[in-house]
Amino acid sequence: MFVLRNVGKLIFGSTSQESLIELPQGQLYLVRPLSPKGYSELIFKDATAQIRRTGQDFQYQLVIQRVYEEGEAELLAEEEGEDAEIDALSAERDEKTFLLDEALHFRVEIREGSEKVIAWRDLSGDTGDVFEFVCDNSVSTAQAESFERIAKECQYERKYRKPHTTASNDDFRQF
Repeated sequence: MFVLRNVGKLIFGSTSQESLIELPQGQLYLVRPLSPKGYSELIFKDATAQIRRTGQDFQYQLVIQRVYEEGEAELLAEEEGEDAEIDALSAERDEKTFLLDEALHFRVEIREGSEKVIAWRDLSGDTGDVFEFVCDNSVSTAQAESFERIAKECQYERKYRKPHTTASNDDFRQF
């Protein structure tokens, strides 16, 4: 069975949205420096960050998923009811996806106290709005740097429509 599945992937391509890398814990914020409402808004208290393949060649997504504590998802489902439309909306509320493109200005910052922050522009928001994924202390600097390297590789592939293995270190500096 395992061999057949792998042969199928080779012939037809993988249909799953394969995760290339994941940061297991953090918080997602929307930072609005020019907003009168407030500077920073907490979107997800507990979340994971991943880079996933899409169904198209050379296209990747940055995916931030809300993580529920044990029993929290069931409790919310009971409160909202069992309506299929509500389930679809809650799935949308629990995951934010962003096409990895150089327009995001994706970056990893190591701040005071070794706080690791992944930041990118909110292309659908106001000028200056930025999403920040603040990594949990359990995430190492090496993990954050690997996440940034893979994001740059994905952006390279999207821009040039060829594998990142053909790129030099200078090619990655543009991202």
